[in-house]
Amino acid sequence: MHFPALLEELDRIGTNQAPERRGEILLRIADLFASDAKTYSGQQIGMFDDVFVRLVNYIETTARANLAARLADEPRAPRQISFRLANDDEISVAGPMLERSQALDQAALVSVARRKGQPHLLALSLRESLDEAVTDVLVERGDADVVLNTVHNKGARFSQAGFQRLVDRSQNDDDLASSVGLRPDLPRAELMRLLVRASHQVRSRLQTANPALASAVQEAIDSAATAVFEQADTLIRDYEPALAELCAEHAAGALTDADVASFATGNDFEKTVAALSLLSGLQPDAVERALCHERTDAVLVLAKAAGLNWPTVKSILRLRKAGRDMSPGEYERCSASYAGLKEYIARNAIEIKTAARRLAFSAA
Repeated sequence: MHFPALLEELDRIGTNQAPERRGEILLRIADLFASDAKTYSGQQIGMFDDVFVRLVNYIETTARANLAARLADEPRAPRQISFRLANDDEISVAGPMLERSQALDQAALVSVARRKGQPHLLALSLRESLDEAVTDVLVERGDADVVLNTVHNKGARFSQAGFQRLVDRSQNDDDLASSVGLRPDLPRAELMRLLVRASHQVRSRLQTANPALASAVQEAIDSAATAVFEQADTLIRDYEPALAELCAEHAAGALTDADVASFATGNDFEKTVAALSLLSGLQPDAVERALCHERTDAVLVLAKAAGLNWPTVKSILRLRKAGRDMSPGEYERCSASYAGLKEYIARNAIEIKTAARRLAFSAA
């Protein structure tokens, strides 16, 4: 049937006509449009658009979904109906348009991303290409599945703010952190920020997935960890408040292994140093140097002198500058060394160090 005849039939269909009949006419018009879309003028495409918009409000979900499926892959699909279908509350209708339609411009995509729910955002995340304006909204509003799909999308581009938000969101999500870390367009500064917060599992995944990244990962970890602890050094100098808080507890024999573990896992550097100082008998500044030194020996000695269990020692090693990039093998070696270290030997070492310090002060 030719277009003029279809228009005449459309005019004869009243508002009381069955929705099924409207759907049939609409799909016949869609077939006619798709059969020769490349040859239509802008005016003719506008006529099709008017017809589609005229009928789409009166057809059932299945017919709208069929129309969307037919128009989604048509580069010259009319814009009004494309936008209308993309905004449909039913994802079966909106999904094909959001995933594939090239008739939707940036403004249309951003509009949907800002107003619609997670199923619509998920469909958007699957588009062949996404520009920064769209990914900014997906990263901000999307749930875990939406964000992960967007990061996996090789055609997605992210703004600086978008990458910053991704790194923030990946802090407690190893799958997301690994995916973000493998983005070749991730700015170096954000890679460093991601790695210094990342778990060992994430770092291992990154190096396994991309061996060429190993040296960059190590360099980024070192640089970022150094920056963090240099900043900490300017702040963590006065241990008196932490010592005052813990002294009474220690004197009563109530400063426990679990307390030290809690301080270390909570990244409370001051209380960790203060607790180790009280339990081992070593001065706070010496404990601080041990925790910030590249080698682990001093930490193992003072922890053994303090009578700490290995899980607590491991938490302290994680808190250290050098411990942030320790491999599982290094932790295993430290565990074996710690198990073989005798407590009385560790205490003797602490006493010798303390005595030498006293002699140095008296000589001065």
